[in-house]
Amino acid sequence: MKKIFLFLLFCGFSSFAQNSKIGTIAPYPTLFPVYPGCEESSENQMMKCFQEKLKQHIRDNYNYPTEAQKNGLKGSALVTYSIETDGSIKIIKVEGEHLILNEEAKRIIELLPKMDPAYQNGKPITFPMVVPIKF
Repeated sequence: MKKIFLFLLFCGFSSFAQNSKIGTIAPYPTLFPVYPGCEESSENQMMKCFQEKLKQHIRDNYNYPTEAQKNGLKGSALVTYSIETDGSIKIIKVEGEHLILNEEAKRIIELLPKMDPAYQNGKPITFPMVVPIKF
């Protein structure tokens, strides 16, 4: 009954450098946010590590609402959120057909841990993200 479809849409950036070491920043790079546990990943593996950790977080925290099960509700909730300059998570919007499923998707994303923020030009930036969660 658990079906999770996960897709990450990284908005507004055309190039990524996955290096969390501020001292090694090249001119005008965009550095991807770093999920806890991915700090030691190589530059080539940092985005993959982030995606794997996010998928695992969703699997670990996924709870199909009992009321939705009883009523046979299915669908997806599209969660738009951002990783803020301090590494915290901010929900921007949740879109989906069923309010109860939207609330569950929001709850899952709100439980994300604090992260190292994305950087651009050597300064932390707000990094928008979108993830659909299928119920």
